[in-house]
Amino acid sequence: MTKTFLLAAIIYLLQSLSNTGHAAGYDYKGYGKMVNLAELELIEGRYIDALQYYDSAFALKKGSPFLIDLYNASVCAVKAGKNDLAMKLCKEMADLGVGGAAFTATNVYYNLFSHVDWKENVKHADVIRAALLKKNSRVLAFVDTLVVKDQEYNHAWRNSGMAEKQRDIMYLKNDTISRQLNEILRTNNFLDDRTVGPSLDENKTFSYNKPFDVIIVHNYQNRSGDTVFNAVLKDALESGKITPDRYAALLDMGINNGDRPYYGELRFYMQYKCKLYVDNFNKERQQKIDSNRASIGLCSTSDLLKKVIFRTKYPANDFKISAQLSMLGSFADKQSEDMMLKESSVVFDQIPNCREM
Repeated sequence: MTKTFLLAAIIYLLQSLSNTGHAAGYDYKGYGKMVNLAELELIEGRYIDALQYYDSAFALKKGSPFLIDLYNASVCAVKAGKNDLAMKLCKEMADLGVGGAAFTATNVYYNLFSHVDWKENVKHADVIRAALLKKNSRVLAFVDTLVVKDQEYNHAWRNSGMAEKQRDIMYLKNDTISRQLNEILRTNNFLDDRTVGPSLDENKTFSYNKPFDVIIVHNYQNRSGDTVFNAVLKDALESGKITPDRYAALLDMGINNGDRPYYGELRFYMQYKCKLYVDNFNKERQQKIDSNRASIGLCSTSDLLKKVIFRTKYPANDFKISAQLSMLGSFADKQSEDMMLKESSVVFDQIPNCREM
């Protein structure tokens, strides 16, 4: 155990005595702090140290770590040559219903293919996923219909040239859809991974988001940005059904007139051509944004930048780290480009293997 890890652990234990971020036995601030330290280690290739921090985080959420953290810990274990530990973490992922393809569709677990428990775990993962989908088939099918309706009304508005009349129709329809979804989330454990299983992407690996997130986002973008989801989202955060970064991203996507905290999970760091920027307005209120982030267990914006740079430098890395970066396309004219550059500050001036168009 390294001196750095011991010092961080002691500081955390002292701070936790006065920590008020507890709900239902889950200290989401402490958990987030340990996960952040783990991620800062893994992006530097210090996988043993990262595993120690993950172990501390999982101790704060006994029996129910988030899937994304189990996955990253399992990859650290593989890269550190701790195959038995990696297999143990894979079994916990299988219990969440990721399905066998989550293990076989990637080469990240190549060193485990010969493990005595590998084939059985892949089978177990498929059995658990099938059982979860069968058990929740009705509610998931109904939620899918809500997502389809939401997309239909949104597309109708866009196809109308974003006409005001069609926009008002979309808002009214979204109100109805949102109330229906909110009731489902309230009565079904937020449809979290442990209740219905993870969503899978086109590569059969688990997805960070849920299909119904689009309804929540559209509701936050509806009119003044007020939403019926405030209470159910806050409960999901405090009871450990949603990660702090997903919670923050959903809120940050919507209209914000100052009634809600801005967490900087989205639209804080921007890439334009081969440089990373932060706009000066956010830079001036960075201390407040960091305070907002700390209040729900998120890392500081300076630590976030380290993760953004890691993902930018190594886009094909094996880890799943939530560090969002807004991509700026071309500007309509030179004046608009000059204004953006004037109102922003460079935070990383040369993205590797990047060619300016």
